[in-house]
Amino acid sequence: MQGIPSHPGFGPVVRGVLSRDERTVVGLIPGKLLTVDLETHTASGTPDQRMLYGASAVNCVDLSPDGRQIAVTGFLGRRARLYQVADVNGGHVSLGDAPDYDTAVAFHPDGRRLFVGNEDGRVRVFDVNTRAELTAESWRAQSGGVTALAVSGDGK
Repeated sequence: MQGIPSHPGFGPVVRGVLSRDERTVVGLIPGKLLTVDLETHTASGTPDQRMLYGASAVNCVDLSPDGRQIAVTGFLGRRARLYQVADVNGGHVSLGDAPDYDTAVAFHPDGRRLFVGNEDGRVRVFDVNTRAELTAESWRAQSGGVTALAVSGDGK
């Protein structure tokens, strides 16, 4: 990612997503959520969470189709979290409740739903606006943890 400011002491970006308009990159560095404006070459990010909570096992990140929200798993908690791209330090919303850790996220192409994989083998589907689980659309995917998700362009 040429032209992106470096972040000494944070190590490499372990996950990253390019917005559809190719103007923003969202990435996870151990302990830090990072956004980069590719037009202005400016970066912003959360403070180093490792200093507050210990090591952060980053699993997955996805950017909403409109480029306004970031979904993250494994970033200091069991539940998937939603952040606003415009202000990653403005707080987050945790989604749902489950006995095990959320491990993967993927936005539906319409941006209204978020698929969340979990260590318990389930994929839960959430309404992004209400943050409510859509239980009729959720399912058990496998007996082991769901470690990756992808949603096709037609949403199937």
